[in-house]
Amino acid sequence: MSSIKKVVLTFVVIVVLAGIGYGLYSQVIVPTAFEATEVEVDDLEKTDEFVTTFAKECDAGMRPDTDYPVSYSGKLPSDNPTDYKIAYCYFKGVNRSFLDNYNVLADFGDASKYKENIIFACNSDAASCMRLSRRDERGAKVILVLYTGNLSEAQIRELIQSVTFTVKAKGDFTGTRSQTISYKMCDKIEFVPVSEE
Repeated sequence: MSSIKKVVLTFVVIVVLAGIGYGLYSQVIVPTAFEATEVEVDDLEKTDEFVTTFAKECDAGMRPDTDYPVSYSGKLPSDNPTDYKIAYCYFKGVNRSFLDNYNVLADFGDASKYKENIIFACNSDAASCMRLSRRDERGAKVILVLYTGNLSEAQIRELIQSVTFTVKAKGDFTGTRSQTISYKMCDKIEFVPVSEE
């Protein structure tokens, strides 16, 4: 066999093996991938009474989509509604699979900074159920209710960038895949201006 044929054959074998490897990776090993995209921080605009009622509903099992308590202990740290914010933490999911559809649920995982300032965490089903069809890409969000009365804007950013979520993608045929996503590298954290009335 000539050296040119050997080179061509080697190249073909490498291409085929690479294709098989990518196919196994994208279809079987890691068919889904998730990443943090952006966070919007807004005034909570809810009263102490609302949050207390919300907590009672969590106690009664009426809010299965809420991670409760994160830091709520039966009494809020402040009676001032302006001391609270709501953070909409957006993430993006990609389904590379030609074979399977996935139902996705993202839960609050942890926060390494100012975790005690997270009053509640509502999983992605609280906002809208996320289903990734074959070869699909879409976004969802997890909602955090924050006590920010003792935090500067820079500290709120630190809190958010220390947050992780646990994402579970349940396939119709291939079972459940889990991934942890972090907001550590998320620079798109926007604070909605307080409306002046």
